[in-house]
Amino acid sequence: MARELRTRIRGTPGFEGALVHLGVGEPAVVTRADWRDQRAHQRVLVDGPEGEVLRSLPERDEVLDADSFGGAPVAGIEGPDSEREPGLAVVAKRRVGGRNNALAMADLLHRSGDWKRSFPGFVAATPFISPDWSVYVNYPRWVDENAYHAYMADERNSACQEDIARLETSEPEFVMCAPFEEIGVDASGDHEPDS
Repeated sequence: MARELRTRIRGTPGFEGALVHLGVGEPAVVTRADWRDQRAHQRVLVDGPEGEVLRSLPERDEVLDADSFGGAPVAGIEGPDSEREPGLAVVAKRRVGGRNNALAMADLLHRSGDWKRSFPGFVAATPFISPDWSVYVNYPRWVDENAYHAYMADERNSACQEDIARLETSEPEFVMCAPFEEIGVDASGDHEPDS
């Protein structure tokens, strides 16, 4: 995945960088790619020859499952360690069924965010909403796995779970992953995060 991004995608018009993650506790590769706009993404990954190898990944025998999500970021929250490199991330994909629920989910993140803004080891949470408003993906990050477990064990974290469940139309999907390689727009932008 990282090689394809470096050799075929980096340098294409509208590509603004990517971060490749490896699954923690499960064999998974998660890539967060940033594009100038939806047209650039469509032109390169969906329609262009540069994205052909990435589009064919689900057909490979060694790939058990493949999923893709496209969405625009909305205002997130930052923790006290927002200047540090994240060591762990979770991709939380929630089907919310429409605009009202997607916006309510984003609002809920902010309303429940006061304690998160000062929680040691919390880096940030960035939500994304699909163009059709049916999917809300949250991308929270922590400095390491210990910070993640402490955050999840905090009783304040469970306070809004019922509100979240009311906004969902099906069971959420979660992938825990660790940043592996950052792909910049040129060779000088690449680095592997500290482990």
